[in-house]
Amino acid sequence: MMARDSVDYAGIDELEAAERNLQRYLRRKIELLMSLLEGKQICEVGCGTGTVTHFLWRKGYQVVACDISERCLNMAKKRRTEATFVQLDICKAKASTELSNRFDSVLMSNLLEHVLADDEALINAKSFLRNRGVLVVLVPTFKTLFSELDMQIGHLRRYSKPDLLEKVKEAGFKVEYSRYWDVLGLVGWLVKCRLMKSTRVSQDLQNPIFDKIYDRWLSIEDRVILPFGVNLVVKARKVK
Repeated sequence: MMARDSVDYAGIDELEAAERNLQRYLRRKIELLMSLLEGKQICEVGCGTGTVTHFLWRKGYQVVACDISERCLNMAKKRRTEATFVQLDICKAKASTELSNRFDSVLMSNLLEHVLADDEALINAKSFLRNRGVLVVLVPTFKTLFSELDMQIGHLRRYSKPDLLEKVKEAGFKVEYSRYWDVLGLVGWLVKCRLMKSTRVSQDLQNPIFDKIYDRWLSIEDRVILPFGVNLVVKARKVK
């Protein structure tokens, strides 16, 4: 098993490479997530190096950004984003009463696959929401795609759609929207990570033409929902 520090560094390397090489892709992803948020008071759980946090702030959201990694939080703060940053283990967050019942929306983008007790993470995230607040989740999907790269960057699992929807419902939410997203990513992950067994993806995509092609494809996915993709996006409402 890899040391926690090694996983942390490998994951951050991928995040930084995506920001350098896939800027249009990241913007499309963040715009999709923002389209599902409600209200202005947002808790972002698993903020990483603060890419999404910065976009949210620039769009006028009031953000509390949480992460378990002190290194990630320090990097996020260097962006000079006007947000509140909190070091937090979402699996043990019931003690964080200062965050209880405060938010219109909780965003968990590429977070659940990293935590051991994902059911507890969902329940604790629900406690941050006001009555009938909204949870937005994005996770990697298709268990058969689980690869060495997943392990390198700290993924414990990939999700099937039925499994994730059931976990969200069990945590006390009503699912209002769900979809697969990013078909090109699905094909790329299958070929590069499963068949070629690569442990690098974003770091190798240095051609800006690829990002433009990716952007055009994702503009099609904005209008057409397809029955598969490398990610699964869910919007759910707190009901109990």
